[in-house]
Amino acid sequence: MEKDHSVQRVSQPILGRYERVKIDELGGKTIKAKIDTGAYTASLNAIDIEYYQKDGEDWVRFTPVVDDKPLQTQTLPLVKISRIKQRAEEGDDSDDIASAKRPVVAMTICIGDQKAVIDVNLTNRGHFNYPLLIGAKALRELNALVDAGKRYIAPADCD
Repeated sequence: MEKDHSVQRVSQPILGRYERVKIDELGGKTIKAKIDTGAYTASLNAIDIEYYQKDGEDWVRFTPVVDDKPLQTQTLPLVKISRIKQRAEEGDDSDDIASAKRPVVAMTICIGDQKAVIDVNLTNRGHFNYPLLIGAKALRELNALVDAGKRYIAPADCD
């Protein structure tokens, strides 16, 4: 029996390894993002992260940082505290895996013509090239595929 090796056509949106993403909660600001299927969650560069109570609910106050410039401080309800695994530095002989606790908030993102509310953890990503990382969980919510050989192929246009 012969196998069919033909290419299947897909109707899913295709994203490049890097895309520009609009975030409603940041006033529709467009941010460069790394699309990373190896990461599970989305992550945003933020500083001055503070937890507080408002009407008996848990909230988080933070200042997003894009292109080394702090944006307006934001306040959003806290969805949860996430534990993110962090491997020890390569070259270290230990197999220790540390974990960091990060606040998670819900944000409405736009990539291409796709819009979704996703969970985003907040952490200082100042040492990375991209202030926003979009992981596999958000990609599933967007029902998107990634072409790792492409960049900026899905302009954020959800209006």
